[in-house]
Amino acid sequence: MNYSSYPTRTIIYSPELSREFGAVTASILYQQLNYWFSKKKQFFKYLAPPAEPDIDKTPHYKAGDSWIEELGFSIHEFRSAFDKMGIRYTSLAKYKKAKDNNTVFDKDGKQYLFASFIDKRNNLTYYVKNWDYDKEFQQRVFGIDVDKLPSDEVIQDTKRKSTGNGKTIISRDKNTFVRDVEKVHLPDPLDDREEKNKYKEQNEEISALDKIPEIKKETEDPSVGEIKQAPPAPASCQGVKSGLSNVLHRPKHVFKQTELSVPSDAWMHGQNPNRDFVNWLLQEKIKENPSSEYNKLPNIVAEIKNDCHRADGYWIAYQNFLAEQKLAEEEATRIRLEEEAKANKKRQKEEIEEQQILEKATAMNMSIAEYNQYQLQELRKRTIKKMSD
Repeated sequence: MNYSSYPTRTIIYSPELSREFGAVTASILYQQLNYWFSKKKQFFKYLAPPAEPDIDKTPHYKAGDSWIEELGFSIHEFRSAFDKMGIRYTSLAKYKKAKDNNTVFDKDGKQYLFASFIDKRNNLTYYVKNWDYDKEFQQRVFGIDVDKLPSDEVIQDTKRKSTGNGKTIISRDKNTFVRDVEKVHLPDPLDDREEKNKYKEQNEEISALDKIPEIKKETEDPSVGEIKQAPPAPASCQGVKSGLSNVLHRPKHVFKQTELSVPSDAWMHGQNPNRDFVNWLLQEKIKENPSSEYNKLPNIVAEIKNDCHRADGYWIAYQNFLAEQKLAEEEATRIRLEEEAKANKKRQKEEIEEQQILEKATAMNMSIAEYNQYQLQELRKRTIKKMSD
């Protein structure tokens, strides 16, 4: 088998872990958590990409670097998987209290492999690991003694060596893949100096969209990555064009292998999708399936960012919607102007009649009320005469 054709970021599936946790998502998350713990004993990571208005509050976020983007999970799937192996603390104070009591990984008489806590000062979620219990866990599940294995065979201690080109070789189960190494400054919520320094800048700011791999397309098979077409537009809305920008090499999702949206696509506003487009798509999803747990703003944002072709289909449908809305507004405006024109014409006619009555009353040296009474009497006379004849 030619492993060079594999994507650059791969997670090994373990049936043993799935049976242990009772969920495939938990098995995948366990291995990915251990991958990140092979780099740091403690790390922070966003659950989902921040909404556009909150971008300024999340300076440490990078496109693609959140759990739901990295794993392709929904928020519900991630939390459900993490709860099978970890404890979530909603604040740093609660975590410190559990740490002081030596119960960080203990809950309801059960020991857990991981824990997370939120540091609200910098709006970051940190992850920590129960290293001793994880060794027991691997020995029980896999029947191995972690301390006696070479580092490249231990799940949480992946073997790393420099390739001399800014990348690192990661060895797992005797298969070698190449991953980009990103140097970032990690704020430590338990270090008081961090509060004084107020978050040092990252050593290097590396955007996932700036590091576009060179991918040769060996086939233009239209069935590859085929998605459901957008609904047909009415005749008045035909001619809506694709919003995909002309990018030579698009980055791909590390697991789904779908091509990502880039800032130059029509529906993108910088690193995030157009806010009105996202809100429209969310409402359409809710109409289609009101009870779906997927219908959350971060999930919609992730779907748009992680699959440019699916996003383009949505974008065309959105443009059709805007075109129909514009036609409806133009028709409403036309009807309103016609009604206003009729009302103006009627008012002008009434003003002319009133002016004529005033002139006749003046000529007869009468007031308008006297003239109207005179006209009424004359009408009665003509009616009586007509009846007598």
